Amino acid sequence: MASAVAALSFRQVSAGSYHSCGVTTDDRVYCWGFNRDGELGDGTTSNRLQPTAVATTLRFRQVSAGTFHSCGVTTENRAYCWGFGGDGQLGDGSGAQILKPVAVAGSRLFRDVRAGYRHACGITTSNVAFCWGDNISGGLGDGTTSRRLKPVRVVGGLSFGRVVPGTDHTCGLTTGNRGYCWGENGNGQLGDGTNIDRSRPVAVRGGLTLRQVSAGDAHTCGTTTGNVAYCWGRNTHGQLGDGSTADRWKPIAVNGGLLFQGVSPGGDHTCGVTTASQVYCWGFNALGQLGDNSGADRSSPVAVTGGLLFNAINAGLGHTCGVSTAGRAYCWGAGSTGQLGNGQNTGSAIPVAVVGPA
Repeated sequence: MASAVAALSFRQVSAGSYHSCGVTTDDRVYCWGFNRDGELGDGTTSNRLQPTAVATTLRFRQVSAGTFHSCGVTTENRAYCWGFGGDGQLGDGSGAQILKPVAVAGSRLFRDVRAGYRHACGITTSNVAFCWGDNISGGLGDGTTSRRLKPVRVVGGLSFGRVVPGTDHTCGLTTGNRGYCWGENGNGQLGDGTNIDRSRPVAVRGGLTLRQVSAGDAHTCGTTTGNVAYCWGRNTHGQLGDGSTADRWKPIAVNGGLLFQGVSPGGDHTCGVTTASQVYCWGFNALGQLGDNSGADRSSPVAVTGGLLFNAINAGLGHTCGVSTAGRAYCWGAGSTGQLGNGQNTGSAIPVAVVGPA
């Protein structure tokens, strides 16, 4: 049964592969769901069906749930990670599993850090991008395919506002509002018009002026400064939202004429928040991750059931989470490991409220 404790007030949530994390309005981090590798950061390897506090006295401004690890940035601009570290994705130089937050190696100050599948990336307060972890397809952007246990600088001398790792590729937005990607490109997820892997950043085709870009499993999406959403890469289930299931090697506009403040690609689905704070999703839906209560794949955006208004949304592998304009966290989709945070281990095809802490 869900706890009767008062619900937490969140300002940011992140949906990973099988777990979720969020930052409350008082700068505390909570995680829930799968915890075999310590990705919840509570010092145990026990799954949690509702939010559990990360075992630290640190205060955080941002957190990111990856596949089997999590990372975050403190209010003092220090990067920490926890969970599985066998590929170097914790960035502490050890390659070990760590059940509580451990500092990313070096004295750099970060303002944003993101956890992907087997790697992580961050942006320093000087707008320099660093990545660490698995690099088999060049997803670290350092010009090599060598695994790195500590942060390495993304080559090219670009100034980045944000960098987001997906599964085996990474994409970033420069301070000049241009999109660049690197890493695995078998489905065109780098958006450079080819399917050739790149170990260095390459410009996304089309000359789009972007305000946001984010990498999913094998597809990528972004929004322009005019609030138009574009996606590219794998499209098996319609996750590009262009009304088709054809892969695209360069950006194509999302159907429907909606204006988005942000979009988030996940496993094989995508969700976005419009400028009117409404949420729409598209793509794979067998687990209910589109939140439209249908279970049917959609190749064009469909509204999430319930009429809730959101400030932000984040799509994971098979579930989606967001923060409402009232500061409440909601999740939907796969829930077998407790990743919806509602005190149960079953999925939901409509948004369910994340309950109070365990």
